[in-house]
Amino acid sequence: MLSALAVDRARITDLDAQIRDLERSLSVLRSSKVLVQEILDSYKYPLLTLPTEIEIALASPALWRAIKISWNVDLVSTVLSRSGRSPLSIHINEWQRPFEGSTQEFPATVLPHCARWEYLTLRLSAYLDSPRIDAATPLLQSIDLAFDNRPEFPLVLLLEAPLLRAATLNDRAAANVVLPWAQLTSLTLNTMWLPECITILQKTSNLVHCELELCGFVGVEPKIALPFLESLTLTDSLHSKDPMLSPYLRTFITPALCNLQIPEHFLGSDRIQSSPAED
Repeated sequence: MLSALAVDRARITDLDAQIRDLERSLSVLRSSKVLVQEILDSYKYPLLTLPTEIEIALASPALWRAIKISWNVDLVSTVLSRSGRSPLSIHINEWQRPFEGSTQEFPATVLPHCARWEYLTLRLSAYLDSPRIDAATPLLQSIDLAFDNRPEFPLVLLLEAPLLRAATLNDRAAANVVLPWAQLTSLTLNTMWLPECITILQKTSNLVHCELELCGFVGVEPKIALPFLESLTLTDSLHSKDPMLSPYLRTFITPALCNLQIPEHFLGSDRIQSSPAED
């Protein structure tokens, strides 16, 4: 019996030794695991650490500087506020989608930001009750306006636009907007009678590029000197095949003209002699 007890005690001692060895090995393994986990945690995975697209957009005012909007006052206000102090390129087309709410909200929403306008495109089918709006636009370089009806007074009066060089207007916009015509170098007039164009061209002596979409010709027009004009494009908005423009080509005095684009039927039968005057 004593020998059996001795064997069991020895067995216990041996098992305790094995347990201690295993515990030491387990401790080493746990320490190694902690080290590996620390190294793993130090890695930065793009999917986990990069900001989302919306976070990038909201933190980048320049991404909101060019906006094309179907009119919604709340949406416009949000976008304009997100653009920060960046110059603005604005395209509002009320022809595609009517205003949501009163059109009188237009100036209250957009005009406070006019000092940041750089490029402005407006398509409006309703006019404002305000007979006159003065807007100082020190950054404005290009304007494209088309109105669907004719207010009694100018809809927009731009008195301060020192950088404005390009304008595109339809007949109704041209009748209701006052621009610094003399500094323009590019002008496009759409769906206008030639006399209406002539009235404006008398003020734009520094034009380099000009496009006229004509819908008719009446009366005898004075000579128009455009000494710097290099490109002149004339089109027929009614596609009438009316050759009546031929006598009026001599209205234009364009000594620097390099490029003339004109429908053949505008020239009539006297095609060579009816070109714009060169002296």
